Amino acid sequence: MLLANEFLNHSAQQVLPKSAYNLLTDIVPMMVLFVIVAVVLRIITNLYSHSKFDIYHDLKALVYVLYVFLLFLFVTTKDFQSYSNNFIPFREIFRYKNIQDPLFIWNIGGNICLFIPFGFIVADLINLKSGKHSFWLSALVVFITSLSIEIIQTYIGRSFDIDDIILNVLGGIIGYYVFRLFFWMFNKVIKNKIIKKTCFILFVIITFVAIYIWFR
Repeated sequence: MLLANEFLNHSAQQVLPKSAYNLLTDIVPMMVLFVIVAVVLRIITNLYSHSKFDIYHDLKALVYVLYVFLLFLFVTTKDFQSYSNNFIPFREIFRYKNIQDPLFIWNIGGNICLFIPFGFIVADLINLKSGKHSFWLSALVVFITSLSIEIIQTYIGRSFDIDDIILNVLGGIIGYYVFRLFFWMFNKVIKNKIIKKTCFILFVIITFVAIYIWFR
């Protein structure tokens, strides 16, 4: 297990820029503290209001808030190498000659993967409020969010890159279809509510454990 952790730790250092790796390792204690405080507050408010505990919805809300907080913290941090502004679509994407280049994995894959959970969350929240699936509304929310991030980055020492928006929206679209797949599975394949909630909680735990081991 120790060797596996050392290997994953070394791999993360090789793939991620040093400043990004340091940021992720620095925020682990903050994440733990945030979760503890949120859980304690939830327990206290439930006890005083005499409301029932709903682990499924409480955990899902906690995960959503935690992810969005970390996403916005991550993309508004100054400690990344910045280039000049790019307003030409696909220029930065196609400048990489080798897809195994760590910068390609970080800049291209990272911008997509970071927004897959965001697209999932947006699709879920729209469905909860309207009872419908809306591809275009989900894509619009992701686009506006990514555009806002890029504009803000120009004021904090980073650069505007239209390709980041394209990749973020692509990640959001993938997240939308991942949600649609989960929604179909939970409503058509898995009928038992307890199994549905258990599957979701296990999925969340496994995801966070994998992220922790990778960036540890």
